[in-house]
Amino acid sequence: MNITGIEILKKEPDFLGIKWVLKAVGKKTNRFLLQNIIFDSGKWVATDGTRVHIYESHESFKEGLYKSIVSNNGKIVLKFVSDDLHKYPEWRNIPSSSKTPLELKVDWPLYPSVVYSNIIRCLEVSVTLNFQFVDDLLRSSFNEWTAYIYNKADAVWFVSERKIGIIMPMHC
Repeated sequence: MNITGIEILKKEPDFLGIKWVLKAVGKKTNRFLLQNIIFDSGKWVATDGTRVHIYESHESFKEGLYKSIVSNNGKIVLKFVSDDLHKYPEWRNIPSSSKTPLELKVDWPLYPSVVYSNIIRCLEVSVTLNFQFVDDLLRSSFNEWTAYIYNKADAVWFVSERKIGIIMPMHC
């Protein structure tokens, strides 16, 4: 079987970052594109339509759309699907307010439930975040994060050294 793609082993510097991006792949969707990740402009990006994970890669790879065919504790294998970057949702133009955001520092050790509670207190009463998305985002990294809240009902941005996580709010 001839598969065009990438194999990334645990010892490689991008392993944990790409593994983190794969958490945002749409698993329960019939939208084919959201079941993949994209490598574009030196970044790995995945979205399930509700959250986005962006990771700035250490290595350079062929730009395009990839499907994860193996993702375990020892290696990741990504199958190259397409080089048409325009098929994937436009991740660079995620709307956010032009206002200065409220910044919340998230220090290590991370307790996702405490971080989640602090963020929820800053949002509109009528919106919430999916706790599992916040937990996935924070537990997979030993980095310090900063959460940015632009408007009280907008997406919450989480930024660390090489990662950006964006979680869309759910209206109650």
